Amino acid sequence: MRILWMLAFLFSVCVKADDVSEYRYYQTSMSGSYLAYLKKDDACVYAGDLEGNDIRKYCKMGNSGLNLKTDSPTIYAAVFTLELSSLSFTVAAPWNEQKCIVSMSKNTIVCESTGR
Repeated sequence: MRILWMLAFLFSVCVKADDVSEYRYYQTSMSGSYLAYLKKDDACVYAGDLEGNDIRKYCKMGNSGLNLKTDSPTIYAAVFTLELSSLSFTVAAPWNEQKCIVSMSKNTIVCESTGR
């Protein structure tokens, strides 16, 4: 029995939880069902269904041709709004700013130019 308790203790010590300082942006929906975040060490946007444990990484910004992973730090995501199962944000790009909307219920992203 002691061995089981010792193993359980060792496994619980080895688990590393994320620290809030690792995030640039973090928000849950008012219902707590949906989540969106941006890590400091990753330019991509993470969003999804928290209850279903279906968090997706969005680097390619729809059909805009922008990619947060490959074009960073020249472009970046900013001005986030999370409502129900929808996340909207702006992708700041010197040549083609985009307004993007992630539908977390459909796992899709659509972006359109802001004209700026």
